[in-house]
This record gives sequence, structure tokens and C-alpha cells, in this order.
Amino acid sequence: SYSELSEIAEQAKRRAEVARLRDVPKLSAIAEQAKRRAEVARLRGVPKLSEISLPSNFDTSLSLLIS
Repeated sequence: SYSELSEIAEQAKRRAEVARLRDVPKLSAIAEQAKRRAEVARLRGVPKLSEISLPSNFDTSLSLLIS
């Protein structure tokens, strides 16, 4: 019935929200790790990607990596 489907939908929304909240600390940790790696690279003198000159025919799109 409609009320049962509505209850199932509400439960699914709650489960999705709980799962999302569990991922927040993981995403924060990933962001912090990326910041630390960027700082280490900077201290080592590794150039940023934006500072590297690439050949004009170099395809910088991600389409080749995805396919």
C-alpha cells in the first residue's frame, strides 16, 4: 500500500543520510592527506601541474583516461 511504500522510502532516506554522514570523516581525511602531499611536493620543489609547460598537441582532457 501507499503508506508502506512511503515508510520504506523514509527508511531508505535515513539509511542514505547515515551512510553519507559516515563518509564525511573519510572525505575530510582524504582532503587533509592531499594537502599534506601537496605541501611535501612544494617543499621538495616539485612544480605544480599548472606550472608545467606541455606540448601544444598534448591532450589534457581526462577522456582518454576514462575510456
